[in-house]
Amino acid sequence: MILKPSTTWIGQFTVLDDTGALVDADSLPTGILVLDGVNDGATVTVANISTGVYTWSVTIPGGATAGQLAQIRIAATIATIATGGGVAEGQVDTVYGSDLATAAALATVDGIVDAILVDTDTTIPGLIAALNDLSAAQVNAEVLDVLNVDTFSQPGQEAPAATTTLAKMLAYVYKRLRNKNTFNKDTGILAIYADDGSTVDQKQTISDDGTTLTVAEMATGA
Repeated sequence: MILKPSTTWIGQFTVLDDTGALVDADSLPTGILVLDGVNDGATVTVANISTGVYTWSVTIPGGATAGQLAQIRIAATIATIATGGGVAEGQVDTVYGSDLATAAALATVDGIVDAILVDTDTTIPGLIAALNDLSAAQVNAEVLDVLNVDTFSQPGQEAPAATTTLAKMLAYVYKRLRNKNTFNKDTGILAIYADDGSTVDQKQTISDDGTTLTVAEMATGA
């Protein structure tokens, strides 16, 4: 059972004689509320509703904290039992107080859930449907935008990779045609410069053995 501070906890117990028959106690049984093994001192009200049948009720203290173990301990004295009494015990697992959500907090959660339901039922499906409605003309317009509007930087000072993107492959061709190139006949080096005209970004060695003119693989100009 989960209890909340400042609320009433009620229960029922029976009193039996040594033969197991219901019998009223010699006097009204008494009860105590125990929190974490300590008598809390709260008033436990006991009432006799029929022969041998009793109810108890107690208000859980407002200062009870989450996680406390609460017990009701009942003592009843019966003359026909040599021990002179018995104990009935009720137990709860946890007492929850401030941990319970308030009405305002629940209303906030409800609003968030409603918004999520709208998104999953209307907004998101609508966005997905819109993606599926692209026409050939729209696709063509996007491709033309990449080709005619978007700009790309030239490759920097590096050795071109054997495997790279198509855009970068085209960029090397453009760079070779646009930027400053020099050929040193003494070293046989063809240099390709950066846009600043002074930094060698790539270079190639060109050699001629009298029969074959060989242009080596492009390397970094560093």
